[in-house]
Parts: sequence; C-alpha cells; structure tokens
Amino acid sequence: SLIPFILLAVVMLLGLGWDVVYDRLQKRRWDRDWPPTLQLAAGVAEGLALAGLLYGARLLPAPPPTQFILHYTAVWLTTFLASQSLMRLLFPRWRYHGGQWI
Repeated sequence: SLIPFILLAVVMLLGLGWDVVYDRLQKRRWDRDWPPTLQLAAGVAEGLALAGLLYGARLLPAPPPTQFILHYTAVWLTTFLASQSLMRLLFPRWRYHGGQWI
C-alpha cells in the first residue's frame, strides 16, 4: 500500500513549510535561539496541523486517534530529547555558532 509513503510525503511538505515560518520567527528573536518551550509549542502545532489534515480532509484512511497521538508523541519526544541531550554532547560547539558548520 502506498498510504504510508503518501503520509510521509505530506509530513515532509508540512515540515518544509513550517521550517520557513520557524526560520522567520527565529530571526526576529534577539538571540536567534529557539528555546525548548517554543519547540514544545511548535511540536503541538505541527501535531494539530497534521491531525487536521488527516481527520479533517479525510483524503486518506487515518489511524485511530489514540494510535496517532501515541505514535506522534513517541516520535516527537524521542527527537526532542535527542536534540536536547545527545546532540549537545556530540556537537558541543554547534550551539555557539548558531548551528553553522565552521
């Protein structure tokens, strides 16, 4: 079935759109940083947008809401915790150069 790949493409396109918005918002902040509380708000907004597309548009068969919430939360928390811990340990100078590879 192609449905998982279609959903993956939708998430990718949604993520590319969100990235433009996040970049503009981040450039307006004085420290050009994206604190964890804003990351949490962004994760909730992304989840709501994706759920709205899945359950509102009804273009594709959607999983049960509980399964969607559990899966999205597990993937998002894993990514968030890795960015807050593992990535900071592996790349300590990355934070001080604004994410640029120098």
